[in-house]
Formats: sequence, C-alpha cells, structure tokens
Amino acid sequence: MDKQILIDAIKTQVKELIEHPKLIEDELVRTKAQLEASFIFEQDLIHTQAYYLGMLETVGLGIDKMFEYVDKMNEIKAKDVSNVAKQYLDFSQVNTVELITQEIK
Repeated sequence: MDKQILIDAIKTQVKELIEHPKLIEDELVRTKAQLEASFIFEQDLIHTQAYYLGMLETVGLGIDKMFEYVDKMNEIKAKDVSNVAKQYLDFSQVNTVELITQEIK
C-alpha cells in the first residue's frame, strides 16, 4: 500500500476528530475508566506509592497532587482533547519512517 494513502487517511481521521470531538466521547470514557483503575490498582504496592510520593515531592508538586489525579483526569472533556490535538498535531511538518522487513538469516 502506498504510504501517502496511509498518511492521508490518518490526516483525515485526525481532522474529523478535531472538528467533531463528540466522536471520541465513548472512547474517552473508556480510557478514563482504564486509567483510573490502573492508578488505583497500582496503589496496592507500597513501592509504587513511595515512587509517586517521592517523585511528586522531588519535582515540587507536593504529595497532595497524587490524591487529585483521578478527579483532575475526570474533568477532561472531548473538546479538551480536540483542542490539544489541534494545537500539537501539525501535519505540515510531518516526518514519516518506512520500516522495510529483512529476511531472518
């Protein structure tokens, strides 16, 4: 398949999602649920709790940020994702890489 066809398809899909953020609402709900569950289950391990608390304190955010994570994440709306995509997904300066498989010797 021609790589330009793939690039154009990706551009079209991203443009559609930026223009119509409601299209990603269901996916956003699933993603938030996955992230929340993962974050909560990680807290079962003492070393993970220590890692997060140490990291937050080291970078100067304070340990309270750990307890705000899920609430802040749940405030994110589809329009927010659309705005970030619009700001950072600039296809005018895109670089592509084509991986060519080689025979195993």
